[in-house]
Amino acid sequence: MNKMDSYLKNWFDQLKAPRTLKNYKRQFPVFLEWIKKTPTEIIESRFEHLTTKDLSKRRYWEIQLVKFTRYLETLKDDKGKRKLGIWAVRSYQKCVQSFFSHNGSRLIFTRNELAIEPSEREKIIKEWIPLNEECRVLYRACRSARDRSVLLCLYQSGFSPVDVSNLKIENLDLYDQNGNWRKAPFKDVYIAKLREKSNILQQTAISREAIEDIRIMLQNRGFPKQGYLFVSHKNEQFTPRFINDMLKATVKKHFPEKAKLWKTKNLRDSFMNGCLQANITQELKDALVGHQRQSA
Repeated sequence: MNKMDSYLKNWFDQLKAPRTLKNYKRQFPVFLEWIKKTPTEIIESRFEHLTTKDLSKRRYWEIQLVKFTRYLETLKDDKGKRKLGIWAVRSYQKCVQSFFSHNGSRLIFTRNELAIEPSEREKIIKEWIPLNEECRVLYRACRSARDRSVLLCLYQSGFSPVDVSNLKIENLDLYDQNGNWRKAPFKDVYIAKLREKSNILQQTAISREAIEDIRIMLQNRGFPKQGYLFVSHKNEQFTPRFINDMLKATVKKHFPEKAKLWKTKNLRDSFMNGCLQANITQELKDALVGHQRQSA
């Protein structure tokens, strides 16, 4: 992949999320290898096709993405099983669509035109959405205030792992003007923050239990005033993968039969289930989890 290609550079320059940029740099070469064209050739071809009244030419690149989707569905792993599931294929689709959109030539599809055939293992959904009592067990089993506060931010605030990993100390207004801890005990903390993936405002609260564990964690670190809230022992920012592996180690010990089903992002689903059980209105639920509101 020629990184100096002007259309490729224009696309990458517009992507703000580092994680998205990293994924697209890994995925797009797969499409280029399959289509056997350069980014410039693709966009110039698209502009040329958009000026014709021949429908087969005008929708040439939409048809190619459908064919690319069918190709991805045929890829096999070393055991002869389908390599990519629905969400992985959909990620490749979004990558290609993003390239066209950011270069002023958005692809347009009819309903279900990009539908993906589920693999055999995806036809039977096995998912573990931790219940409240199970989360209590995990909380008691966490080895440190840091691990406990990470768990509570995920489970009680509705944050996704990437949003938790990007939380900063200054986001929470924890200190007064003199640098002293200002949060009164037993009070939840309201926080409004744009979600990392969607830039939609999420308005939620960090529980008083989580704040107390955060206080203990920061006290052990000498009460730093800025920087990432959750860092490793090497003072490195937590990544979503690190959070998942950290909590999965606890899951393996206390819920070994469910370890293979563990996904950190499912704690967000547990939070949403709690909202449903509490009969919270849809508008408020959307605000709490950072979903696009149904109406103004």
